[in-house]
Amino acid sequence: MKYTLIDFLGNAIISSAYRVNLLKLRIFRREQTRLDEAHVIPTMREHLAVLEGLATREPRRAADAIAAHILRARDRALGLHDAATVDRTSTRTSRPKK
Repeated sequence: MKYTLIDFLGNAIISSAYRVNLLKLRIFRREQTRLDEAHVIPTMREHLAVLEGLATREPRRAADAIAAHILRARDRALGLHDAATVDRTSTRTSRPKK
């Protein structure tokens, strides 16, 4: 879908640059966000939650599952694996109360 939007611009230079940069980002992300055994099953459960929301035609459920998955993926990429310190309802990490 992203390719379609970029191509819709009708600019071959931008389309080419986007594809090259996307490939570079994918390589970098794979190195930074490689899943270890402890994260494979939870990640697959996140994917299943999205699919369940879609299969039952519950857009809010699917959207919530996608949002949760994105936040958890971000946390994994940043090394924030402690669920107690991460606010799952926003894009910011929560700070410990004093």
